[in-house]
Amino acid sequence: MGSKLAPHLREIKRALDKSIEDEKLVADFKKLVEDYKVPIEEAKRSIIKKYSKVVAAAGKPPGSTSNDRSVKNLSQLKSGDKAVNVVCRVLEAKQMSIRTKDGQKDIIGGIIADESTKLPFTSWVISPVISEGDVIRIENAYVKAWQGIPTVSIGERTNMVKVDDVLPPKTELSASKRLTIGDAIARDGVFDVMVEGDVLSIRPGSGLIARCPECKRMVQKRLCRVHGKVDAQLDMRVKAILDDGTGALTIVLNKELTECLYGKSMEMSQKLAAEAGAGAVEEEIRRKLVGTPLAVRGNVSKGEYGVALVAKEARVPESKLENEMVKFLRDVCD
Repeated sequence: MGSKLAPHLREIKRALDKSIEDEKLVADFKKLVEDYKVPIEEAKRSIIKKYSKVVAAAGKPPGSTSNDRSVKNLSQLKSGDKAVNVVCRVLEAKQMSIRTKDGQKDIIGGIIADESTKLPFTSWVISPVISEGDVIRIENAYVKAWQGIPTVSIGERTNMVKVDDVLPPKTELSASKRLTIGDAIARDGVFDVMVEGDVLSIRPGSGLIARCPECKRMVQKRLCRVHGKVDAQLDMRVKAILDDGTGALTIVLNKELTECLYGKSMEMSQKLAAEAGAGAVEEEIRRKLVGTPLAVRGNVSKGEYGVALVAKEARVPESKLENEMVKFLRDVCD
């Protein structure tokens, strides 16, 4: 095939099973472009769609190759993985400029997903292939940890190509995956997951706390271990142990979620602390929440203090609320 069409053929081959006979692929592509005058991009989409069905019928993962057995689901990726190949849908993609040791650098950051999970990604190259909503095949990427979560990194040696729409729609892939706590713990960090369990205990450091205005670390007696003496900012949180029978992890609830589940605002809590002592708020939270079933959404990461989920959402599951209401009504009626 002429030099004009050769680069497009290579893109098609990267998106498909490389064991497909070149002769047939070239003939089909050439017929569309040269004989039927189909625009090149439309011809590429047509060929990829046609041969993706052949690959799927052979029982191979979408976008995989017969000689490349390293195609993985996103949920299989671990920090430190190299030469990673995945097929995913781009849920979010935003170009931004960051400061590096070599000066300002333009990158693309966002979220990708397949049927197994979602993960953040960073592309150190600006590529038009990375477009929100599209399904792409990424070859020779690597995985680094960012805030305890595996993050797919795309570099100069990474190949990317759009492939046929072989994954569920964006709306479906955007939903949080529901996992048991045991499954979440077994992974090398999980991005945007939902778990359910019962609050076993409230950990020290819950209730009213003081934070460093610079690094947001918890401070005691106005001393930050990084910035020394600071004008601490008052905050409120819950650190609790959540258990579902398959495992247990630490959950961290921010001020808004704490106020919602505890039932008191930070101002009300300050008043209680002034009247009954600094530990009164933590103790009241303990009495209120221990034994409470919760559904919690957030990122699960592993660190020096164990496995923790920093919550974006937290609520009592509806089924549990219904059971509690039925029990309450029975008690009232008896």
